[in-house]
Amino acid sequence: MVRKESLYAAALCWATLVYCGVMPLPRSIVRSVVPLSAATGISGIVVSNPAKTTSGRYYRFNFTLCSVTGIVGGFSVASGAGGTVAVLFPAAILEANFPGKLYSAASARSGQESRGDFFGASRRGNPVALSNLLVETGVRLTLTGKLLPPYEQRSFLDRLQGEKPVFLAETLESAAYDGNFSGGLARVRGWCRLQFRRVMYAWGGAGGLFLALASGASEYTDSGVGGLFRNAGLSHVLALSGMHLSIFSGVTRRAGKRAGKRRAELLALGVVLLFVWFAGWTPSLRRALIFFMLGFAAKRVGKVSGMTEMLTATFFIHFFWKPEEAATLSFILSYAGLAGILVFSGLFNRLLVRIPGFFCSGGFAASIGAFIATSPVSALFFHYVTPGSILSSTVISPLITVFMLCGIICSIAALVYPPLVFTLGTAMNLVYRLIIIPTGLFARIPRIPVG
Repeated sequence: MVRKESLYAAALCWATLVYCGVMPLPRSIVRSVVPLSAATGISGIVVSNPAKTTSGRYYRFNFTLCSVTGIVGGFSVASGAGGTVAVLFPAAILEANFPGKLYSAASARSGQESRGDFFGASRRGNPVALSNLLVETGVRLTLTGKLLPPYEQRSFLDRLQGEKPVFLAETLESAAYDGNFSGGLARVRGWCRLQFRRVMYAWGGAGGLFLALASGASEYTDSGVGGLFRNAGLSHVLALSGMHLSIFSGVTRRAGKRAGKRRAELLALGVVLLFVWFAGWTPSLRRALIFFMLGFAAKRVGKVSGMTEMLTATFFIHFFWKPEEAATLSFILSYAGLAGILVFSGLFNRLLVRIPGFFCSGGFAASIGAFIATSPVSALFFHYVTPGSILSSTVISPLITVFMLCGIICSIAALVYPPLVFTLGTAMNLVYRLIIIPTGLFARIPRIPVG
């Protein structure tokens, strides 16, 4: 049997070799007869959740290529292709069916009319049925546009894995889901996410926050709220992670307790897998799922495993499953934060429990541990650290848990009896205000610049 100390040392050595560049990560290589630099059109499949850029004009997603067309030697040439690129897709087209028509509202406030340009170009190029458009993971798209030049300043993570080519989509030629089982499942997922957006839109600010927490879609979260969470050191709260799986599995176990412990555990597993399918893969959520599955398997065989050993095993499984995710900040911060909690929280908790009347020593100790482990990463990539996150995490994380529990109950009630949607939204916004007000206070704690 492998000693746990050896397992820890192996994980530390492995991470050191990877992030020092000794052990290179697999690079994104595009295979095509037509040079990507000459590409005027691409077709392929969306393989990640579209995420809105800071400008609000585009969504970015990863795109697995099937074919490339371009101009080579004055002739139009098409060829099969492989590999993955990043695509910047016009928000005006992607949001065609979103409630509130986010992009048109933003354009009206700024006096821009670029949304009409995008739609006009798309309709002139091909009569795509925008009323039925669902750009989600699994949809097959044909796009025209151009490859963007590489960034002049490459980050440390870009150098580890290599910078992924970015294709700027200008028009949408076609969009369809495959007719097989996986294509149908992807279409159902996209339709469910769209309907969930529509319910959350009716809830206003509370709906935008719950949408981000439950599906990873942050386009309805107010920009000011996102800034408050970031300045308060609470960005991790909005990232899909183990906290979300714990809440969903905990609610399911409690609801299914009468069916017996064994059935309740199986039901919790099913709900967790359903949530991951619905929310979509992110590095932190993949880490959380692997960790959850290891704990589930250990319970099934009657073996008690330490949390640190499980995290170490999760690291190796995650790395061999999706090695390219090791070159993402989400991966690094997810593992660093949880490792800091497991390593340091026990020590600080033993010190804090001696303080009379200090009833939240566990949460405070966990926040200190996460801060110690993630501060070097924050200093390296963001050039500041946020000591206020220790206090803000201790206070806001329990409130977020309450908010999510209320959101789950209200969402189910709204599905069962739709006329209650707006009444439930009012109740959710009361809880929402209880989160936003203290978050705004914590956001005023100054960050410490580094470098």
